[in-house]
Amino acid sequence: MRLLLKLPVPTAAENAAVGQPGFSEKLNGLFRELGAQAIFSRRSEERLFAYALFDIPDPSRIFAIAEPISRWLKVKPEFLHETVGRSYFGDVTLPERHRKPPSADPES
Repeated sequence: MRLLLKLPVPTAAENAAVGQPGFSEKLNGLFRELGAQAIFSRRSEERLFAYALFDIPDPSRIFAIAEPISRWLKVKPEFLHETVGRSYFGDVTLPERHRKPPSADPES
């Protein structure tokens, strides 16, 4: 099961750990240690959000991933199901309604 972790990163005023030198490296290192396949961040409405993609074979692992992050940063990570097609990771099978009808001309 592929899940995207969405983490609202607190400000330095909300959590002193965020203001420490090397915070980004520590956060990325924690994500990697927990098994993240990809990591990126975005700023939205004056809030930084960190995202990490996990391939979790057992749903009970969600708590093992969320707990160290929650304890360290005092924020609640959110797990979102993968909603994009597998085009980045292999063949895509489109639902019937999105398929193009076969061409009547066998030459094309």
